[in-house]
Amino acid sequence: MASEIKSFRLPEWVRVLPVPADIRQIARIEGLGPGEAEAIRLALQLSPDRLLLDDGQGRRVAKALNLRVTGVLGLLVTARESGLIQSIRPEVDSLIARGFHVSDWLYDVLLADG
Repeated sequence: MASEIKSFRLPEWVRVLPVPADIRQIARIEGLGPGEAEAIRLALQLSPDRLLLDDGQGRRVAKALNLRVTGVLGLLVTARESGLIQSIRPEVDSLIARGFHVSDWLYDVLLADG
């Protein structure tokens, strides 16, 4: 949902697109928040390589609809592996400082890989 990301400065290549009104129905049926429901509906329309979702229920619904899903942490790992960033530690630490939850175990695993 576009209103969920208003506080972030988006890169130029990110486009915010309108989503059909039937999204409320999907959200009610699946127990999703409006942002997750909009993201899934838009992914069904656009058939992206991956859908960026961190919400557990949203991920389950997306996978049931045969969408390939990754989360923010997976995106950071891919960026590191592609050489776009040198280390994910500062990025993950920044996310945690903003309220993003990462288990101690996952944090250790992510940082152990470089």
